[in-house]
Amino acid sequence: DAIGMGHVYANGIHYWAMELGNVSAAGDSGIDGDQTVTVEIQNSSIHSLSTEKDTYQTVSGNTIDLPTVNAAEAPTFWPEGGSAVVTVENPDWKIDNELIARITGGKLLGKSAGTTTLTASVGSEKVTVTIEVLPNDNEEDNDPGNNGDGDNDPGNGGEDDNDPGNNGEEDNDPGNNGEDNNPGNEGNGGSSSGNGGSSGSKGNTGKSSGGSAAAETIIIPTTSIVGGVQSATEGVYMATHVNGTIVVTDKAVIAQNYSLANNEKPYAKFSDFDVKKSLLAKQSIDSVAAAQGAVVGPILNIELGKMTDGKYSLLPADGSPIRLSVGIPKSFMETGKTYGIVCVRTGGSYAVLKDLDNMADTITFETAGGAGVYALIKY
Repeated sequence: DAIGMGHVYANGIHYWAMELGNVSAAGDSGIDGDQTVTVEIQNSSIHSLSTEKDTYQTVSGNTIDLPTVNAAEAPTFWPEGGSAVVTVENPDWKIDNELIARITGGKLLGKSAGTTTLTASVGSEKVTVTIEVLPNDNEEDNDPGNNGDGDNDPGNGGEDDNDPGNNGEEDNDPGNNGEDNNPGNEGNGGSSSGNGGSSGSKGNTGKSSGGSAAAETIIIPTTSIVGGVQSATEGVYMATHVNGTIVVTDKAVIAQNYSLANNEKPYAKFSDFDVKKSLLAKQSIDSVAAAQGAVVGPILNIELGKMTDGKYSLLPADGSPIRLSVGIPKSFMETGKTYGIVCVRTGGSYAVLKDLDNMADTITFETAGGAGVYALIKY
């Protein structure tokens, strides 16, 4: 004399369950509506882990929430290619360098400026993200105009400065009167080489030697170039599988369209996609490309965000269009082909973005703020 109906909608598929029985008590009307339940998944059933982003950022001395880790499971009763995605309650965490960041009180604490990796493990599956810790403005920093020590920027009166015109010691730039490792000064011997100037200054790789152990400093570029055009915004441009990445839309236009404050500026991040970290995104890309009859090429992680007083956050994903351009690698070029971009966002939504230029070696397209996985396609 009683019937119960259950409904689950997952990955585009509807599942129904029906139970027949007896009313347990007089006046029992049952439950009508949605109800949240807990589902436990065996570690052995998990085939991949993923996080929302590949890079997380904090400031020295500050804490942020640990990344949310999702686990994908492929139950045997699901259709081929189906997968359940659940949030992991308590993964095992490991920090590669605890001098830069560490886990305390269930939070991620920035210890000192630098980059390290954070790995989450569940059973035999792992997912690794990059942790960027920025210097705290209240600590010894690299900002111009201060008078503290230990500052590597012009305009300070302290020591250990790698910029010309100061009177401090241990200066690696020509024209000063201190003891240094650069030719042309009155210090002791040694030489400096590299495209970007002395070790410790802004530029490409530089090497110094003489009087101390050899050192090498690699500076992450703040701009990128595609087809001779430089990116309009600052950021981290580390995508190596394509021939350059740039933001075409002027930073002043982005700031206006996204209502950025005076202390905020657009900031972009481009990196190579790791299929092991986001298997579901790769499956979505392959499915969309197959529907288009297209071949998938290099895949990128792109984050379009803003920097607010040294703190990074994403711009809204439903904001005004931002134009980007990507250089097509020679290995993916093919005469007579049409190119485009498949964009997959968190939650599985996707879009096919058309190439807006007529250049044979670049793809120009428009997207919005936030994070996404972007794949080059040709058909």
